[in-house]
Amino acid sequence: MYAAFFKRFLDIIVSLAMLILLSPVLIILAVIVRIKLGSPVIFRQERPGRYGRIFGMYKFRSMTDERDANGELLPDEKRLTPFGRKLRSTSLDELPELFNVLKGDMSIVGPRPLLVRYLPLYNSRQSKRHMVRPGITGYAQAYGRNAISWEEKFEKDVWYTEHVSILTDLKILARTVKTVIVREGIDAAGGGIMPMFAGSSDEAFEKMGGVPRILFLGNDSTGLWFFRRQLMAAFMEKGYSVHAAFPDEKCGREIEESGVAVHHIPMNRRSVNPFGDLKYLSMLKKLYREIRPDLVLTYTIKPNVYGGYACRKMGIPYLSTVTGLGSAFKNKGLLRSLVTVMYREGLKGAQVVYFQNSENMRVFSECGITRDRSTALLPGSGVDPEAFAALPYPGHADDILRFLFVGRIMREKGVGEFIAAAGTLHDKYRDRVSFTVMGYTEGDMEEELRKAGDEGVIKIIGFQKDVARYFKEADAIVLPSYHEGMNNVLMEASASARACLASDIPGCREIVEDGVTGFLFEPKSADALTKAMEKFIALDAEERRSMGLAARDRMVSRFDRRIIIDRVLQDAAGIIYGKQESVG
Repeated sequence: MYAAFFKRFLDIIVSLAMLILLSPVLIILAVIVRIKLGSPVIFRQERPGRYGRIFGMYKFRSMTDERDANGELLPDEKRLTPFGRKLRSTSLDELPELFNVLKGDMSIVGPRPLLVRYLPLYNSRQSKRHMVRPGITGYAQAYGRNAISWEEKFEKDVWYTEHVSILTDLKILARTVKTVIVREGIDAAGGGIMPMFAGSSDEAFEKMGGVPRILFLGNDSTGLWFFRRQLMAAFMEKGYSVHAAFPDEKCGREIEESGVAVHHIPMNRRSVNPFGDLKYLSMLKKLYREIRPDLVLTYTIKPNVYGGYACRKMGIPYLSTVTGLGSAFKNKGLLRSLVTVMYREGLKGAQVVYFQNSENMRVFSECGITRDRSTALLPGSGVDPEAFAALPYPGHADDILRFLFVGRIMREKGVGEFIAAAGTLHDKYRDRVSFTVMGYTEGDMEEELRKAGDEGVIKIIGFQKDVARYFKEADAIVLPSYHEGMNNVLMEASASARACLASDIPGCREIVEDGVTGFLFEPKSADALTKAMEKFIALDAEERRSMGLAARDRMVSRFDRRIIIDRVLQDAAGIIYGKQESVG
């Protein structure tokens, strides 16, 4: 409560009062600076503020403009006059920063605003110092000032961001008065001006936190296991400590056995209950405090919104992946406006927002969600061409053509259209065609699904971890979905050399080349799906096999998961270590 509301209120009251009370001092100092050092009297320099936003910080001038024979400014220690040193040692040069406090750029107490050039040099923990407004004085200034190393300063700054309270601020202010009076820590260790920060060494990083910790945050364990496990393994190979948080148990054991630390956070991904979501947000914050991740990777809507928001508020760097728009974006109205605001808040502090198709990227930009954010377009979650090797085309002895749907059994995946098309084709071709639905049920599809199964129109298989053996028996995979980010089942089936029939929507049309690797059809239309299936039925066995092989070639050349892994590893290294890691 204090950090969110009262601290800013007190900053306004105190800065305004001090400007009024100290106005004679400010005027006298301005005159002396003008006489001793010339103009301008007020020195304005760009500094990074809260969330790294740049602002102009005001200080009394304390150096001359002396230059060498080439017109270059002399080093700081040669331009700092005895008068300027007195200004600094008494902190009187900081008084104009009261205007910055009044404007909202700064606070009375907070980490000192340093040079903009330091921003890319911070590691992930050091970057957390920017999660609060910078201050005229701070924990590092009160307890060490220039006599301690940069790493020690930053550690004190981060400690402050995690322990903001009115009592802490009062202690820092009291200690600052003592420090100024006894003139503690004016010079750097060994004497002179504090050297420029050049980045922390690996040894310093180890002392400040040890092995960097990565947290994967998803809305279920299956998505993390099937589509992110190679990325998690790649992080572990690089020496990172990897954690994963999700609400279910489906693939929890496999994730844990792979070496990942597992955390179960209850969450209903389809619920719109605000109390449930607030509880989820609270549990995420608790988890963050427990494991103190150096970087969080968020996937799907609620982890992106609530996980991202918690990261931003707690000063934790994060990378978010938009895996699809969801139904809320399909229609204009109050729900879309609400989700837009929530996404804007969730992604506001993301270092990079990844998209899986260009249409989703366009929509987020037009809605103002990612207009000021760094974004990147990735080929979905990618596919592992070795895990999903090319399968020989099935030569069924019974001469039955088999269509397979794999995914969440819900209306938005087009399962209703699949059942309707299956009914039409079953009546026409009888036992020459077969239709199978594989996955777990969500929403209101159970009764419709059961009825179609009882009538012999479709076969129902529950959720299966090994989908490759079902691809082996299928002639084609069908996905009549209404919206997708970049569908993983289509990529895996294509890599397995199976033709795919899919809705002509973003997230599907990038994978399926119409007439070459499968067929595209109008979404939300059972008739269009039926016609696409009949096109496939009309092909001979060799044409179907050729489609599958073309699909395989497309996946290997454009959707190899290694592309995503390399990009995310590089971005993570840049954030955590402040440097780019070679890709290869």
